[in-house]
Amino acid sequence: MKNFYKILEVDHHATIEEVEKARDEKLKEISTGIAEKDFSILGLPSGSNIKLLLKVATNRRDDITKAYTILSDWQKRDEYEALRQQNDTQNQKKSSSILKVVILIVLYLILMGIIAVKLLAIPERSIQITSTISQSDLEQAARALGLKQKSKQDEANVILLNKRADKLRTGRQQTVEIHKKCVSLYQKVLTIDPSNEHALYWLGYSLFHSEQHHAAIQALNHLLTQYPDHSKGQETRQEFMAFIKQYPELSK
Repeated sequence: MKNFYKILEVDHHATIEEVEKARDEKLKEISTGIAEKDFSILGLPSGSNIKLLLKVATNRRDDITKAYTILSDWQKRDEYEALRQQNDTQNQKKSSSILKVVILIVLYLILMGIIAVKLLAIPERSIQITSTISQSDLEQAARALGLKQKSKQDEANVILLNKRADKLRTGRQQTVEIHKKCVSLYQKVLTIDPSNEHALYWLGYSLFHSEQHHAAIQALNHLLTQYPDHSKGQETRQEFMAFIKQYPELSK
């Protein structure tokens, strides 16, 4: 699945105006590249032929137009985000399955090594040993290492809870009580998926607007620990910290 945010080079929380501006800049950049036959603008090596330049430019325009169509419509953006999360979860499952197999193999080799060491430590003794490792033993070891996979129901719950919280947060009523409800919903998301980027950011936002200022900073610190390049998280944390510094008597 193409990353439309990367195509337009906008943040995940970009406004419609920012998306439109990014589209215009990208299209202008392509037009300049064609007019000046500047292959580097389109990432092509110098000396490439014009036909290739036009083909790449056409594909790039199509990607930009599609990215704008999706990101400039909040409903389509939500649907796109849900598909991306589902796709990311599937990729994580594949990676988790591979990691699980590797760790099980390592555990098996370690156990076999322990048995071999014990055998070598017993001199002049003929021993016949049948060594078996049950599947339940390996599964217990895998669970101990946190390799349990989320179910499809968990994935659906994450999407649903995020949408409920987002709807409250962007509604007409913006009260402390509303943001407290958002906090509760985002926390439920994180009990299912502790690394959910969306919930981590908006939890910090909702904590701050429910007058839990220091807890908000801690939540954003946790977000940036897992996603250090989250530009919106960095900016929001700086704004919140500036508020706390300026109005310490209001900070909780």
